[in-house]
Amino acid sequence: MLIGVIPARSKSKRIKNKNIKLLGGKPIIVWTIEAAKKSTVIIRTATGHGSGFAIGDGSLILTNSHVVGEAENVTLITSG
Repeated sequence: MLIGVIPARSKSKRIKNKNIKLLGGKPIIVWTIEAAKKSTVIIRTATGHGSGFAIGDGSLILTNSHVVGEAENVTLITSG
């Protein structure tokens, strides 16, 4: 299971309750949560696993170097 934290202030100084205001029929915070879920990947190698995030157009994965180490083969599992 992957756990992520999306900071969302409840007391915006400019727009009251902005995270729950509707945009395109959904609360604004839902758009953020859906985008984060779609970009999260699980990375598996012969010696272990870790997580990362698709960035840009999705053709690049950002993770820590210890997750892939010197692995020659890497499997990516997407969640969205």
